[in-house]
Amino acid sequence: MTKKLKTPTLLWLGACAVVLIWWMAVYGLNERTSDALKSEAMIYVVIAMTLLSFPVGLVWTIVIAGGARLLHAAGIDMHAPIWVSLLFYWVGALVLGYLQWFLIVPRIKAKREGRSQQSMR
Repeated sequence: MTKKLKTPTLLWLGACAVVLIWWMAVYGLNERTSDALKSEAMIYVVIAMTLLSFPVGLVWTIVIAGGARLLHAAGIDMHAPIWVSLLFYWVGALVLGYLQWFLIVPRIKAKREGRSQQSMR
């Protein structure tokens, strides 16, 4: 009972993959790139994934930023490589965006269509 992935789903997943692959190729895996530049370049991934998974992506971005701020204020520093932090953010935005656009929204749309058809009878 497997469902085939539809074209919009594949396009969306492809766009998300391009964002990550581009960052890793240009900044993340380039040994000559400084950590400061890698950190600053993460904003491109954050913006792209926030837009691709909007509005839940915006909420995810705020939660991650708020959580990092709270940990820092509590004196807890997360010393992970930059690419690990980016991958954590990217996977969260990918999963939440997929759930939003390809599971939740279609179900809501189907329910509304079902209700409108019942009210027409």
